Amino acid sequence: MKRDRYLRDLSSEHHQALALARDIRKVTQGGEAPEPMIRHVLKVYREELRPHFDVEEQAILPALAEAGEQALAERTLLEHRQIAYLVEHLEIDDNLERFAHALKEHVRFEERILFETCQRKLDESALAVVAAHRRQQEDAED
Repeated sequence: MKRDRYLRDLSSEHHQALALARDIRKVTQGGEAPEPMIRHVLKVYREELRPHFDVEEQAILPALAEAGEQALAERTLLEHRQIAYLVEHLEIDDNLERFAHALKEHVRFEERILFETCQRKLDESALAVVAAHRRQQEDAED
């Protein structure tokens, strides 16, 4: 299904997240030292993933809950929390690889289920809120 114009930027960011997950797996499976990748993941989470989650949590999830999709909103929020937990504990055991797996699965869920549901259940004004939150983020960064 073609992605709604208000969701395209978020969808594009999902492609970047999948690339990050792929790069992490190369490092973890290639036996490279994980510390440089951990530093990179922390930076990407702070600068890209956390703001992405914020837009979803502030603009999309409330609208979905209001549209009768509370369980879907709760699942999304739970996955965001699980990813945040892994980011906070990347140096422990296999958490870097677990983070990559969780991120990849979360992106797949959002692309296949969350965004598809948004496009079916939310009207244009609800989706336009996504763009408004995005602009607020950009204005705050300047």
